[in-house]
Amino acid sequence: MEIRPRTGPVGVSPTTETLSNILNSANTVSSVAAFTMTWAATAFLLQHYSKKIGNARYWIILSLPLTYFVGQFQPTGVQTSLTEEDMKLYLDRVLEEIKGKKSP
Repeated sequence: MEIRPRTGPVGVSPTTETLSNILNSANTVSSVAAFTMTWAATAFLLQHYSKKIGNARYWIILSLPLTYFVGQFQPTGVQTSLTEEDMKLYLDRVLEEIKGKKSP
């Protein structure tokens, strides 16, 4: 076995965006924009309720959907190493538990 030096261009190659990636990014951006505008309009239209329930309660209640929506863009940090076979075993056990609790 002979070891030879590598020849050719060295460095970072530019990434090429495929049409699918571009459309996916556009969809994400438009989804965020649409939700944000709808949320802001809802906050404006329901503003009179802040006097009835209090300003702090109003914004807490109103921020729940926004927090839920933004949460989908946060990395979870949870990585699973479950295989398909592990998942089938788990589902089988869950179904057995459910069947066992239904029968007298």
